Amino acid sequence: MKYFLLVALLILLTGCSNSPLAGEAPPTLQITVANESYEAKLGTYCWGNKCEDAVEPMALVETFIQVVAGESVELKMNKPTPSEVQLTELTADNKTMPIKIEQQHFVAPLKPGTYYYSYSAWWQEGDQTQGDAHYAFALEIK
Repeated sequence: MKYFLLVALLILLTGCSNSPLAGEAPPTLQITVANESYEAKLGTYCWGNKCEDAVEPMALVETFIQVVAGESVELKMNKPTPSEVQLTELTADNKTMPIKIEQQHFVAPLKPGTYYYSYSAWWQEGDQTQGDAHYAFALEIK
C-alpha cells in the first residue's frame, strides 16, 4: 500500500510540473545573415537542475561569420522562448558594450574588423529564474 501511494504521488508531482524547461540543455541560438544560418556556441548555462561552466566567450568561438558592414543580423532561438535576453559586444581589453536588439535583429558594425558577442538569455516564471544560458559568436566585417 505504501509503495502504491509513493508511486501515485510521484506520478502526480511529475504531471503537475509546470517548468518551461524541456530537454537536457538550453535551445540553440541561430545567427542568420543574408539567408545563411550559423549556430552560436553554448557557453555557461543552468538548465533545470544541471549547471555547466565554460571558458570565456572569446575562447569559445572557433569560426567567424562573414558579414557586410551595416548588414542586419537575426538572432533566432527555438522554444522555450526566453523571458529576457541581452546582447553584449566584447572587446580585446575585456570591456563590454550593450547592443540594442530590435525584433530579434541587430545591425552589424560599420568598421571592418572582428567583433565578439555574448548573447545571454534567462527563462523566468514569476520572480523565479528557471534557467539561464550564455552563447558566443563572432562577426568578421569586410
